[in-house]
Amino acid sequence: MKQFLALGLFVLALASCNSYSEVINATPVPTIWYIEKYNGKPIVMPVLSAGKPYLVFNPVDSTLRGNTGCNVLFAKYSVPGVRKLYIPKVKYSLNACGPNDSLIAGDLRQITSYGVKKNKMYLFNKNGKVLYYLEASRD
Repeated sequence: MKQFLALGLFVLALASCNSYSEVINATPVPTIWYIEKYNGKPIVMPVLSAGKPYLVFNPVDSTLRGNTGCNVLFAKYSVPGVRKLYIPKVKYSLNACGPNDSLIAGDLRQITSYGVKKNKMYLFNKNGKVLYYLEASRD
Protein backbone atom coordinates (compact mmCIF):
# COMPACT_ATOMS: atom_id res chain seq x y z
CA MET A 1 0.00 0.00 0.00
CA LYS A 2 2.86 2.37 0.84
CA GLN A 3 4.38 1.70 -2.60
CA PHE A 4 1.15 2.76 -4.33
CA LEU A 5 0.96 5.90 -2.19
CA ALA A 6 4.60 6.74 -2.97
CA LEU A 7 4.01 6.12 -6.68
CA GLY A 8 0.89 8.30 -6.60
CA LEU A 9 2.76 11.15 -4.90
CA PHE A 10 5.60 10.84 -7.41
CA VAL A 11 3.19 11.07 -10.35
CA LEU A 12 1.44 14.04 -8.71
CA ALA A 13 4.80 15.79 -8.19
CA LEU A 14 5.70 15.29 -11.84
CA ALA A 15 2.33 16.60 -12.95
CA SER A 16 2.75 19.77 -10.91
CA CYS A 17 6.04 20.74 -12.56
CA ASN A 18 5.87 23.61 -15.03
CA SER A 19 8.68 23.12 -17.52
CA TYR A 20 8.98 22.75 -21.27
CA SER A 21 10.06 19.15 -20.79
CA GLU A 22 6.42 18.36 -19.96
CA VAL A 23 5.20 19.45 -23.37
CA ILE A 24 3.41 16.52 -24.95
CA ASN A 25 3.59 15.12 -28.44
CA ALA A 26 0.35 16.37 -29.92
CA THR A 27 -0.39 17.50 -33.45
CA PRO A 28 -1.19 21.20 -33.88
CA VAL A 29 -4.97 21.33 -33.98
CA PRO A 30 -7.10 23.61 -36.17
CA THR A 31 -7.96 26.19 -33.55
CA ILE A 32 -6.95 29.81 -33.26
CA TRP A 33 -3.61 30.02 -31.47
CA TYR A 34 -3.03 33.57 -30.23
CA ILE A 35 0.60 34.65 -30.19
CA GLU A 36 1.19 35.84 -26.64
CA LYS A 37 4.98 36.13 -26.67
CA TYR A 38 7.72 36.20 -29.25
CA ASN A 39 11.29 35.43 -28.17
CA GLY A 40 10.28 35.68 -24.51
CA LYS A 41 8.71 39.12 -24.83
CA PRO A 42 5.00 40.01 -24.92
CA ILE A 43 3.67 41.00 -28.33
CA VAL A 44 3.37 44.80 -28.74
CA MET A 45 0.25 45.69 -30.67
CA PRO A 46 0.56 48.34 -33.40
CA VAL A 47 -1.62 51.44 -33.26
CA LEU A 48 -3.48 50.40 -36.42
CA SER A 49 -4.08 46.87 -35.24
CA ALA A 50 -6.44 44.45 -36.96
CA GLY A 51 -6.61 42.36 -33.77
CA LYS A 52 -4.37 40.13 -31.75
CA PRO A 53 -1.80 38.14 -33.78
CA TYR A 54 -2.75 34.49 -34.29
CA LEU A 55 -1.97 31.29 -36.18
CA VAL A 56 -4.30 28.51 -37.34
CA PHE A 57 -2.89 25.11 -38.36
CA ASN A 58 -5.03 23.01 -40.72
CA PRO A 59 -3.84 19.39 -40.61
CA VAL A 60 -6.17 18.36 -43.45
CA ASP A 61 -4.16 20.20 -46.11
CA SER A 62 -1.09 21.16 -44.02
CA THR A 63 -1.71 24.88 -44.36
CA LEU A 64 -1.03 27.60 -41.86
CA ARG A 65 -2.83 30.91 -41.89
CA GLY A 66 -2.75 33.79 -39.50
CA ASN A 67 -2.54 37.46 -38.81
CA THR A 68 0.34 39.55 -37.48
CA GLY A 69 -2.04 42.17 -36.06
CA CYS A 70 -1.81 44.00 -39.37
CA ASN A 71 -0.96 41.61 -42.19
CA VAL A 72 -2.40 38.23 -43.09
CA LEU A 73 -0.04 35.31 -43.63
CA PHE A 74 -0.20 31.96 -45.39
CA ALA A 75 2.17 29.00 -45.44
CA LYS A 76 2.43 25.28 -45.97
CA TYR A 77 3.88 23.20 -43.17
CA SER A 78 4.90 19.63 -42.53
CA VAL A 79 5.32 17.49 -39.44
CA PRO A 80 8.21 15.20 -40.48
CA GLY A 81 8.53 13.48 -37.10
CA VAL A 82 7.56 13.52 -33.46
CA ARG A 83 7.31 17.15 -32.32
CA LYS A 84 8.99 18.28 -35.57
CA LEU A 85 7.58 21.21 -37.52
CA TYR A 86 8.84 22.59 -40.82
CA ILE A 87 7.57 25.86 -42.35
CA PRO A 88 9.75 26.48 -45.42
CA LYS A 89 8.10 29.59 -46.86
CA VAL A 90 5.70 32.19 -45.47
CA LYS A 91 3.72 34.59 -47.64
CA TYR A 92 2.12 37.65 -46.15
CA SER A 93 0.49 40.90 -47.18
CA LEU A 94 2.68 44.00 -47.14
CA ASN A 95 0.75 46.61 -45.18
CA ALA A 96 3.23 48.80 -43.30
CA CYS A 97 1.53 49.16 -39.95
CA GLY A 98 3.39 47.32 -37.24
CA PRO A 99 6.61 45.93 -35.81
CA ASN A 100 5.22 42.38 -35.51
CA ASP A 101 5.07 41.66 -39.23
CA SER A 102 8.66 40.70 -39.97
CA LEU A 103 9.07 38.97 -36.62
CA ILE A 104 5.97 36.82 -36.82
CA ALA A 105 5.97 36.00 -40.52
CA GLY A 106 9.72 35.87 -41.14
CA ASP A 107 10.82 33.91 -38.12
CA LEU A 108 8.27 31.14 -38.58
CA ARG A 109 10.81 29.63 -40.99
CA GLN A 110 13.19 29.14 -38.03
CA ILE A 111 10.78 26.77 -36.28
CA THR A 112 11.99 23.17 -36.14
CA SER A 113 9.82 21.69 -33.38
CA TYR A 114 6.75 22.31 -31.31
CA GLY A 115 4.97 21.15 -28.21
CA VAL A 116 1.41 21.36 -26.96
CA LYS A 117 0.35 21.32 -23.33
CA LYS A 118 -3.32 21.85 -22.54
CA ASN A 119 -4.23 25.17 -24.15
CA LYS A 120 -0.64 26.29 -24.80
CA MET A 121 1.65 25.71 -27.75
CA TYR A 122 5.39 26.34 -27.87
CA LEU A 123 7.31 26.74 -31.14
CA PHE A 124 11.05 26.06 -30.82
CA ASN A 125 14.01 26.93 -33.04
CA LYS A 126 16.84 24.49 -33.86
CA ASN A 127 18.64 25.38 -30.61
CA GLY A 128 15.60 24.41 -28.53
CA LYS A 129 14.74 28.00 -27.66
CA VAL A 130 11.05 28.92 -27.49
CA LEU A 131 10.47 31.56 -30.18
CA TYR A 132 6.69 31.62 -30.01
CA TYR A 133 4.43 31.12 -27.03
CA LEU A 134 0.81 30.68 -28.09
CA GLU A 135 -2.48 30.16 -26.28
CA ALA A 136 -5.55 28.52 -27.76
CA SER A 137 -8.66 30.59 -28.28
CA ARG A 138 -11.23 30.21 -25.55
CA ASP A 139 -14.07 30.88 -28.00
